[in-house]
Amino acid sequence: MSRWISIAGLAATLAPGVYAQLMATSGPIRPESVGLPQSPPFLTLLGMMNPGKLATDPSIPPKGAVSELFYEELRGRTTPAGPAGGVEASVRTKFDEQGRITEQIENRWNHETDTLYRYQDGRLVSMESTFLDAKNAAPKSWNYWTYNSQGKLTEYRRGRGTEIQNHELGFQYDNKGRLLGFEYRQGKEDKPFTRTEITYSDDDKTVVVTQSSVGIKIIERSTRILDDKGRVVRVVLYSEGRPPTDEAKNIVFVMTSRVG
Repeated sequence: MSRWISIAGLAATLAPGVYAQLMATSGPIRPESVGLPQSPPFLTLLGMMNPGKLATDPSIPPKGAVSELFYEELRGRTTPAGPAGGVEASVRTKFDEQGRITEQIENRWNHETDTLYRYQDGRLVSMESTFLDAKNAAPKSWNYWTYNSQGKLTEYRRGRGTEIQNHELGFQYDNKGRLLGFEYRQGKEDKPFTRTEITYSDDDKTVVVTQSSVGIKIIERSTRILDDKGRVVRVVLYSEGRPPTDEAKNIVFVMTSRVG
């Protein structure tokens, strides 16, 4: 039998004068097994090297057989926008049997967005957002991911309506599955913008990322030095074609041991 659970006044303050309450449906689940919904996925260099990974808030993730979460931000005090206790925003998140987000409906400042997620072979392949109450008809925004037979990302497209806005393609990998390079295109005309190349040292302790701009003589290069545990201990940033003061930066990370 399913039941509702509500948690009011979360410790973390979301914004001045705003507090939150969280409700979830499933059955049966314990109050301590309820957490905030996952954040939407987004494309990062790490995500490209590990396709299908989702960016999440690890602090209080959903646990157990959670099928739906309903999250509200309530007004902590009376303001011109409304009385204290009124709903400032709400997010309803639905999950499938594997715990993946299938739909997220967000209502913020009286604007509602419905986002649908679709998966294939366990990997995210599309995220489409519809703006339900826009005064002027707003075209759907979309993100599409394509993978090869090994599960590696081969193409990413983002756009709105019939127009593409951002496009990554031409992904290349070495025999260890590491990302070697890709091309980035931009705008509705899908024009080439940059090309990124990645090289690795034989001992895997040095990674060099070089980004070349199309049509202009600017090359951005970052060299990352890793320790024996795979942690970045030093980053050298270099720009060719920019003013001398912006050409090089050397960043060193100092590792400390945690006690207790």
